[in-house]
Amino acid sequence: MMKPAFFAVFAASSLLAASAPVWEDPAINEENHLSPRAYTVPEGGDWTMSLNGTWRYWWCGGVDQQPQDFMNIGFDDSRWFDIDVPSCVEMRGWGVPHYTNHRYPHKKDPPRIGTEYNPVSSYIKRFTLPDSWKSRRTVLRFDGVYSCHWVWVNGKYIGYSEDSKLPSEFDITDALVAGENTLAVRVYRWCDGSYMEDQDMFRFSGIFRDVTLVSLPESGIRDFVFNTTPDASYRDWTASLNVETYGDAGEISAALFDADGKKAGDFIPKGKGTFSLALSAPRLWSDEDPYLYTLVVKCRGDERRVKVGVRSYEIKGGLLLVNGRPIKFKGVNRHETSPADGRQPTYEE
Repeated sequence: MMKPAFFAVFAASSLLAASAPVWEDPAINEENHLSPRAYTVPEGGDWTMSLNGTWRYWWCGGVDQQPQDFMNIGFDDSRWFDIDVPSCVEMRGWGVPHYTNHRYPHKKDPPRIGTEYNPVSSYIKRFTLPDSWKSRRTVLRFDGVYSCHWVWVNGKYIGYSEDSKLPSEFDITDALVAGENTLAVRVYRWCDGSYMEDQDMFRFSGIFRDVTLVSLPESGIRDFVFNTTPDASYRDWTASLNVETYGDAGEISAALFDADGKKAGDFIPKGKGTFSLALSAPRLWSDEDPYLYTLVVKCRGDERRVKVGVRSYEIKGGLLLVNGRPIKFKGVNRHETSPADGRQPTYEE
């Protein structure tokens, strides 16, 4: 069965010699990675499954020492260790947390990293999908992995990704089997992207954010973009919506509801996948009054809901205006940091 348009992937071509490994090639930062989207999940069912928790784990100090066959079905991981995901492996005793400012914490030979000391984390997680997910697409989502990672499901290569602070999604439907499935992930502490992600901070590695399985219908909503534009007086506004679907999604409809569930209006089609809604004196979003509406987008067999605000940002006369009013930002340069968990702070922290 051919994959629908939702599952089209980026094409990448290397500018380096063919012998350059992917993790040292700045022209490649993904393989089989699904294109970015606003993250929503279908309504009307339990269509997400968290893979957070205990995983099997193996650490080694260099690329030349990494296990070569751990992704294969039937691999014996009885001598491996347990690790909690998400976590920073250095905060679990594997490797050393490294703080540095202007010096690179790895070999300086961009874009190459070398193999002298580049720790490798290998992970294994087993899972079983609900029966209700059959005849649907299954997407594997990583919210954050440092610095790069490869993915296999049931011994089949799925893909590769860098950009540690961005999510990576892969369609794993064709690799799944009935019953128990095995997910294998290989993570390098450093890659060519580490030159770009070099800042004044502690350096950690591993799967440090949530891992989730998402079930999607064979046809549905792939992505949508919501914007609001004021008139000259900032009293009346126009909400615009662009919706991208995949497969045989059918007709699209969209509506906006206030915080009490009262409908603020239906979007009017303006073109293929393009909609508009006039709003008279809506309640605006601001830092002092972070008021949110609910946007509902529907098509055949799929419905998405997301909280949205009516607001504008613009620069006039050297000033940053929010809803037409100048504001000042006051903040702290704060990297994700926990004394116990590194780059995986708790909600309270």
